[in-house]
Amino acid sequence: MNVQHFAENDDRGGAVNGETSLLLPVGGAPYWTQAEIDSPGGAPLAPWARASLKAFRQVVSNPDFPCTFATTSEQQEQLVYAFVETTYEAKDITVIRKAIIKYLDALDGMPQKKADYHVLVIFVSPVPGYSLAHYAEMTQKLLQSLHESDVAPWPAEVPTDEDDPHWSFAFAGRALFVNVSTPANIARHSRNLGPSMTLMISPRDVFDRVAGPTDKGRKVRSIIRARTEAFDKGLAFAPWSSFAYGQGAVGTERSQYILSDDNETPIKLSIQQCPFK
Repeated sequence: MNVQHFAENDDRGGAVNGETSLLLPVGGAPYWTQAEIDSPGGAPLAPWARASLKAFRQVVSNPDFPCTFATTSEQQEQLVYAFVETTYEAKDITVIRKAIIKYLDALDGMPQKKADYHVLVIFVSPVPGYSLAHYAEMTQKLLQSLHESDVAPWPAEVPTDEDDPHWSFAFAGRALFVNVSTPANIARHSRNLGPSMTLMISPRDVFDRVAGPTDKGRKVRSIIRARTEAFDKGLAFAPWSSFAYGQGAVGTERSQYILSDDNETPIKLSIQQCPFK
């Protein structure tokens, strides 16, 4: 496997026990495929990236993990992985931008059944002690930065009023769902995927197909809800996560991206200052 080597002191890699460790594959590719990571010898990932990936896989491969789609995606090697040091430095935002664009381009060439399980996973280097409020702020600022750097028009079918039930974050002309998990989610185990802040990104329309406002979709959501409550050891399913897209109250969609550890107050991300195009 070809890899891109970085200087010893570069913050994207370095020498660890005589081996080169890094975050990006060769040629400036913004993410690793599962096949690259699992190739003979394995990807020479930076230690924090390797530890975060290992923890993530342990959680999503747990047969009790509520999101069976994530489990199936991992089993079918349909996950692609990006690793960044921060959510705010220009070089890291560039990696995330490129990763989303490449990911969406790849989806366009896939059969629908395969594309539905193809998910972009982004890990952020762990910083011990961050609160859930801090992670929410990081998420909000990242989405803001991505939007401000987006060269594609905001999709005409997506409202710009983020309290509209049909609002969704969009990038590169596509409505997206952004699932954020953090190590600060202590009670809500289903949103803690290891030591890294972890973003799982997929097109909004995937959820519409598999869990939309249909009999089949309602059954899927009911099963996931029950599995989530069991996995979270009694913490009730977040009430603002109980609806199909466009069916909830105002602000429902943006309240699902990052979840609090109780069901009293939703975390409503706000990017109202976005220069919507």
